[in-house]
Amino acid sequence: MIPVSLPVISRRIRVWSWVFMILLGLGGASGAQSHDLDAGRQQPATRTTAARSVDTIQCAAPFFFGGDTDIYTSSNRFRGNIYTFSVADTLTEITFDLGITASTDLWFYVARSISFDGPYSIVHENQEPVIADGRAFYSSGGIGVPMIPGWYYLIGVAWPSPELDYYREPSPLPRRWQLGSVEALFQESGSTLPLPNPISVSTYDYAEYSMTLCVENGIFHDDFELGTPSAWSVTLY
Repeated sequence: MIPVSLPVISRRIRVWSWVFMILLGLGGASGAQSHDLDAGRQQPATRTTAARSVDTIQCAAPFFFGGDTDIYTSSNRFRGNIYTFSVADTLTEITFDLGITASTDLWFYVARSISFDGPYSIVHENQEPVIADGRAFYSSGGIGVPMIPGWYYLIGVAWPSPELDYYREPSPLPRRWQLGSVEALFQESGSTLPLPNPISVSTYDYAEYSMTLCVENGIFHDDFELGTPSAWSVTLY
């Protein structure tokens, strides 16, 4: 018998659940999801800036996720995606695609759980003061967080006020990426920073937020299925 990890089993169950729900016309996801917490905050597509600054990304070969088909504006938010890793690696940087017009602080988080449904225990937290630079990929700076197969990783950014623009791309999840899977996006609104530990979030598996991850090695399986809508790179440091 070929051993199958718990995230793979859970992912397969969720995929078939998603298909079943679509056939019934219900939609939805497993876990803590009740509804899309971004609903009502969407901005017109004309708000998108023409260029996406990547100057703040420190590593040479970031993995890109999401896109900017949908634009939202809000304050006091915690947003990101839930990932798994098929091979052990070290996360060295997180960036998040934001439109910032006034200086603020960003809080970057990595939390993990053995179950997709959580709760997620914080394994990394750092606060970064940022100077408004319009739309850009704002960076966590250099970090060093081990990514271990068999865990679900919640990776994202939180911010207080003022309101920021953030971006996401419609995409049925979960899907494969070069080092594992993108399971769902997550949402949490209104918490005081720093966030409490452990973290409980709502999940939504019809889109993913625009962000990047950088890892130390970048070694991926040769059987991965290139998912959409993400761009990708395999160039190492």
